[in-house]
Amino acid sequence: MRSPIQASWLLLMVSLLLSGCARTPVRLPMVDPAGFDGGVHPILVATSRTAVSDPLLRYDGGRSDDLSFDNVSVWVPGDRTPGSVAHPSRQPRLEKQFAVTNIQPLDRHGFINMLNERLALFSSDKSALVFIHGYNVEYSKGVYRAAQIAADFDNDSVLVHFSWPSAARRTGYLYDRDSVQFARDGLVE
Repeated sequence: MRSPIQASWLLLMVSLLLSGCARTPVRLPMVDPAGFDGGVHPILVATSRTAVSDPLLRYDGGRSDDLSFDNVSVWVPGDRTPGSVAHPSRQPRLEKQFAVTNIQPLDRHGFINMLNERLALFSSDKSALVFIHGYNVEYSKGVYRAAQIAADFDNDSVLVHFSWPSAARRTGYLYDRDSVQFARDGLVE
């Protein structure tokens, strides 16, 4: 039998553990970065995630049999450490935080056309860098990481981000493992 002090400690530890599981997803707020130091990076996104009605989230971790496509322009602040991503608050501080300047939903045909248009801008080496996020990543965090890569490497290629349906939870490893298998055909497509 536990003492009242042991029971209190156990209850406190369980509460802390559960509160650590509850989190607010990172959103995709739209901004106008005029007058700030930084740059806007265009990213073509293909995803097998389930669309949601909240335009600031776009997709959740659910699996969709149909691919969805977006053309996303991401603001990356100029004064930051390479490799870092400062996710936006509700009212993004554009001198320090990433944010979205535009999201254009595309159909398959529009995605292919936009990809070809961007490839045509390069005179010689027409290549695309395809970024695929890892385990425990929500849609917005993958988009921001892709923008960070574009800003830091400043490579001469079109950036395409493939976002598979991650549960975006540390406890979601098995779901994510199965989602990678689920998304394989979408990636090939």
